[in-house]
Parts: sequence; structure tokens; C-alpha cells
Amino acid sequence: ESRDDAAVSQILTQERQTFENDDLVGLVNQAVAAAPRLAILNLTRVYVTLTLTQISAELQMPEATVEKVLASMIARDELDASIDKATGNVSFGQGKVPSIVEIQRDIARATEVNARVADIDDRIVVSKPHVMAKLRAAPNLRELLHDYDQKRKANRSLGETIADAVRNV
Repeated sequence: ESRDDAAVSQILTQERQTFENDDLVGLVNQAVAAAPRLAILNLTRVYVTLTLTQISAELQMPEATVEKVLASMIARDELDASIDKATGNVSFGQGKVPSIVEIQRDIARATEVNARVADIDDRIVVSKPHVMAKLRAAPNLRELLHDYDQKRKANRSLGETIADAVRNV
């Protein structure tokens, strides 16, 4: 058992009643179980290749346990890595680099979602229940009415805007 494991065990023992009272025992157990996985993922940010011995020393865990955790993470696609059993080296991959097409698709999706959110936001801001609630809560009614009128005008259709422009010519 490592220093970190001893410290975690001590905290778990001391705070057990608190975790039970708050119904957090399951979450705490999940966090403790996930700690080695997180530590391995953090190593991949710094190193491209490490030996099982080095990882074991860093995580303060037996090599067999480290190898088992690594194999599990690789099998679940949580980690892009390979283990060379002959040398004991673990090579961390750099992950899949997205193509231009994938990046463009993601940008298009984000733009579409942003437009939908803006549309919903505009509808909420000019909706009667929203405006009435704001009017009841705000001391400066004239300013709120002006803002409401500006929003309402901004949400008019393109046809209405063109028709107004033609009338004013």
C-alpha cells in the first residue's frame, strides 16, 4: 500500500459517516477506483513512452496492477496506447487527428446549435410572460418597455422590414 493509498484510506475512514449521511459512498468509491486511470491519462500528456516499472513507481502500484489497468483502458478505448510485453515499454499514441471535413462538420453543427439557441433566446426575451415578469420585478418600466419594443422590432420578418423600407422611400 502506497503513501497515497494510506492517506486516502485514512480520509475514507475518518469521513465515512459523512459520506454515508450524504449518500456519497458510491460516488467516493467510484472516484477512488478511477484515480489510477486518471493518473495514467495525466502521464500521457507528458510522456510518449514509459516502462511499466516507471508507471508503477509513479502510481505507487504493483506492475501487474498497472498492466491490468492499462489493458482495460486500451480495451475500452479510453487510452490510445500499446504495451510491448518483451521490453515492458508502454507507448502512448497521440490519438486520432480529426480531418478537415470532420472539423468543418463540427463547426457547422456548433453554428447550427448557436443559431437555435439565439432564436430560442430571442423568443423568450420578447415573449409576453417573460416581459410581464420583468415588468413586475423592475422599477424602471419605461426603459424595459423601450427594450421590449426594440427586441420586438428586431425580430420582425425580413418581408416586414423590406416593406417598411419601401414605404419610407
